[in-house]
Amino acid sequence: MGVVEDYVRYYREHDWPSLTQVFAEGDFERMGPYCDVIADRDEYVAFLARVAPTMNEGYELRLDRAVYNEAEHVAFAQMTEHYQVDGTFKDVPELILFDLTDDDRHIRRMRLYLQQPGGVAPVGGKAAMGEPVDA
Repeated sequence: MGVVEDYVRYYREHDWPSLTQVFAEGDFERMGPYCDVIADRDEYVAFLARVAPTMNEGYELRLDRAVYNEAEHVAFAQMTEHYQVDGTFKDVPELILFDLTDDDRHIRRMRLYLQQPGGVAPVGGKAAMGEPVDA
């Protein structure tokens, strides 16, 4: 099992001490989907420890697949966040790009990318999605 699988497992289990050890000490940065940056592993784990308990019952982070490139010390993870909004469950696909340490045992950088099912593209509106626009 690789470091990405460890990340998901410890997050699901709310095992914050073990999750902290997944990240590189002194050289960590996580950029979220809104270009929000957390540049310290302890701060990031504290953030997750605050957010995770607020998720509604049924929340799940699913690891769909992880792909490692050992030559580049990177991994890509395709995940799905399953959660409830206003009584309805939704699945939000995401991709996380992980930069790993030279031994591939710790995460140095994370870049999160989300898809927004049911949303409208901000540039071009519905026309950008191939649907006709009312004049």
